[in-house]
Amino acid sequence: MHAVLECMVHDQLSGGGGASQLAAALSSHLACVGGVALSDPAAAVSAAYSAAGLIRGSGLIMSALAPALYAQVAQQRGVVPLLADVDPRSGGLRVDVVQALLARGGQAILLSHPAGGRDDPALIGAADVPVIEVMDGRWNDANDESVALGDLVLVPLHDRGLITAGGGMVVLARSRRRERSIAAAAHGQPASELPNLNAALALAQLPDAASFVALRAKQAELFCAALLANRHTTFAGVAAAAPMAFPVLVESGLKHVRQYASKHGVQTEPAYRSAALDCYTADDEEAADGAADEATPAEPGQLGQEGLDPVAVTSQSLRGDDMPKLPEVLRRQLQEETGKELAKDWPAARALSRQCLLFPLYPSLPEEAVHRIAKVLATLP
Repeated sequence: MHAVLECMVHDQLSGGGGASQLAAALSSHLACVGGVALSDPAAAVSAAYSAAGLIRGSGLIMSALAPALYAQVAQQRGVVPLLADVDPRSGGLRVDVVQALLARGGQAILLSHPAGGRDDPALIGAADVPVIEVMDGRWNDANDESVALGDLVLVPLHDRGLITAGGGMVVLARSRRRERSIAAAAHGQPASELPNLNAALALAQLPDAASFVALRAKQAELFCAALLANRHTTFAGVAAAAPMAFPVLVESGLKHVRQYASKHGVQTEPAYRSAALDCYTADDEEAADGAADEATPAEPGQLGQEGLDPVAVTSQSLRGDDMPKLPEVLRRQLQEETGKELAKDWPAARALSRQCLLFPLYPSLPEEAVHRIAKVLATLP
């Protein structure tokens, strides 16, 4: 934390190259060539879309469960979000659905894992289009050959991430051409650069990334074993993925399970509280969903997940209640092109959005807290 103190002592809270140092360090860690660290996540996402060559009218394939931010930024740029249904076992994109959307004009793919799911690595090799990967629900390692790595990488720096700066996002590229495109998109926006203090905070954590991943994986393994004691499940391979929070696929009502966990001092959150599919959900459906599962308020002394909101990175100008709706004409067009069950209903994604809960999982959890969460998981109603 020496770098953080240096920023405070020398009054270098902004400017001074901290953002560039963070982008360079993350590039080295994730086998990228360079990028930028921005304080506004929406600006980082927009820069990634520019580097992917997405222009007005382009189609961007993403999971229907991706955080709404990515669909919102696409819409603001005139890019069409093509939402894909998911594999209910992994929460990741289905290869057949992605291939169908590529055949219908998809020009880039965004991979996001807000609840720690895992996409099929075959997606990268099978698609001859740019791939944008978001390290939001899990931390991918360039040395892990089983992990899909995109042409562009977005690293959210919110409180739930493995590396946190209290907000902001880093966008990285794996080619010099895309790196130049990112720099051009971010040029002229000096106010958007991540402040020195935030960058120093993230840099201080990076050397411990491997140990953070190991601790998360160990906790996830314990939680998976505890979950075997009841009827609830989790995503396949979640322990190996070292998720940012522990996903539980609840077989009964979320509200009942959340109340039980809260009663025993464990705070939970819906995994997909503001997902891309919510941008295109009718108002009456949203009201019905909200009435069916009201939020359980946190109580003093509860164990909570740091920054558990999956869309905590959303900028002030892109609040969830301001989400634009998909024009009806475009909605009908998508239904015709990709099949009504995919464009309108996304059945597996909708089911997961109603049954997936996130339990606390992070390196600083005390051992007593880890075992308390495991006990709650083993005895869920």
